[in-house]
Amino acid sequence: MTHYPILIPTTADAPPVPGRLYPLTPADLTAADAYEGEAYRRVWVTTEAGAEAWVYVAAEG
Repeated sequence: MTHYPILIPTTADAPPVPGRLYPLTPADLTAADAYEGEAYRRVWVTTEAGAEAWVYVAAEG
């Protein structure tokens, strides 16, 4: 892979981002936060199908 995809928050209308939801425990989220580091932040979103989920997006700056 030559590029690593990253979600960039925007206030503009944008096309949906395809993805898959996985059930996670609080411990899983803590581990994911540590893995993703300071380059990403975790945000709560509602999917097009109405499900709620955490996603990692590019950190500001």
